[in-house]
Amino acid sequence: NKDFFILQTLQILKFQQLDGLSTAIPFGVCNINAKRKHIYSVFEDDYSKTSDWYNLFLDFKSKGLIHAFFLISDIPSISKAFKLAFSNSVSLYYLLNDIYKLSHYVSMSYSDNIIGKIRNICLSNDITEFNLKKDEFLSSYSDFSFVNDMLTALFDNCLPYFKYSPSIRKNLLPLYFLRNTQKRLNFIASSKDFFLSLNDYINLVFPPNNAFETKMYCTKKEWNETIAFLYENENNKELLLCEL
Repeated sequence: NKDFFILQTLQILKFQQLDGLSTAIPFGVCNINAKRKHIYSVFEDDYSKTSDWYNLFLDFKSKGLIHAFFLISDIPSISKAFKLAFSNSVSLYYLLNDIYKLSHYVSMSYSDNIIGKIRNICLSNDITEFNLKKDEFLSSYSDFSFVNDMLTALFDNCLPYFKYSPSIRKNLLPLYFLRNTQKRLNFIASSKDFFLSLNDYINLVFPPNNAFETKMYCTKKEWNETIAFLYENENNKELLLCEL
């Protein structure tokens, strides 16, 4: 495929191999038709420098990943290499890592709907609405200053997303999709089993491709606004147009 355009590092996972502890970084993408899929996983130990990540992205490009407009990650070396490989691109902070830290101290049950509340705040129409919702939400954690500070840091990391409209932010903050992936990763992380290879780990974490390719939670109108933004900011409109 040549139509991938959003690249995301899913939750970094440390797991046991027979020769010791290793760190795997799975990558997910969204394509121009609003589907998400897992495409790759690597060992962090094999990609310690920016040049290593740059060569990996060049390999992605050689396999047809031409359009990569956004990277969502909190690993500086990955972000730097991504910008070098895909010059017409934006790197954004990966908010789910902050949510993962919060899950150690705050209930993430469906009834509490903390992720839904955070998502609603991050999808505010403007900064004024964002600040009002944020302050109201933070007030409920005033008795736990460390949780309040963790949430404040999360919302601070969300601010760069406000350069984009709510419809675009909705697609750049796929918290429900990532939460479901997170559940699988947490299951593997707590397992005492050993993995002989990265493929064994991938087969347990990710279901078959046809089940994993999940549509975004947005309307066609919202998705069209995202594509319109990308189209207006793309130098080679003909190349993008042929993928639609």
